[in-house]
Amino acid sequence: MSDPAAEFQALFRAARVASIESRLLFEWLQAELVAPSEAGWDEQALETVRRVRRLHDLGLNPEGIEVALHMREEILRLRSEVETLQRRLGELQRSYERELARLLREIAFEGDWST
Repeated sequence: MSDPAAEFQALFRAARVASIESRLLFEWLQAELVAPSEAGWDEQALETVRRVRRLHDLGLNPEGIEVALHMREEILRLRSEVETLQRRLGELQRSYERELARLLREIAFEGDWST
């Protein structure tokens, strides 16, 4: 958005939707704690505003909010990495079990001297 009036209107609407003062949203925007997406104040951007509001209501200052948001993002990234590793581990376990079963069949076949 390049029209300043439209940007302020969007900011006021976002503040109203998020149930905060527009002055506070502007401060958070200036501190880079929140930002609209390229599409504007979409649901994801508003969810970030709500998250920042909850942290603010808990008494965190802007620096503390920034740390908390960064830690949340890191936790989400690590959780995703763990899920990826768990899927990979499952794949490896299934592959191991198939190979073990194949080797056991091969050993059983080679050990069958009675025929």
